[in-house]
Amino acid sequence: MQEGHLTAHPSKLGQTCELYQVYFPARSEDDDDDDEDDDSSDDDLDGVVPVTGFAVASNKRTADFHAMFPTIPEADYLIDDYGCALQRDILLQGRLYVSENHVCFHANIFGWTTDLIIPIDEITSVEKKMPAYVIPTRSK
Repeated sequence: MQEGHLTAHPSKLGQTCELYQVYFPARSEDDDDDDEDDDSSDDDLDGVVPVTGFAVASNKRTADFHAMFPTIPEADYLIDDYGCALQRDILLQGRLYVSENHVCFHANIFGWTTDLIIPIDEITSVEKKMPAYVIPTRSK
């Protein structure tokens, strides 16, 4: 597991600055195969994805992202998402979504949802570290 720190600028958030610790596993080439097994089609999501300078996710994944985070503008396309965990009072397993202008986190544990949206222009630093402990990835 890798550890990342996102520090947001306090004056723009209107609150005290928080240090978010986000843990995510290194992505293997097997993870890319998951998208190929998806039998859903983007045919029902017509439209041209604009050239933005980023390789953006499929129309379906972007639509799902906007359904999960309705306050994000439709013109802000999803780039990619990653399995991760957010350290607050407890460690929350979820997904980190990176769009053109936002970094978002979503967790749904037994119906208890946690969402976090940080505009990219409010992130003052990103730091990669190794956690001191191992996060279990499966049940025994």
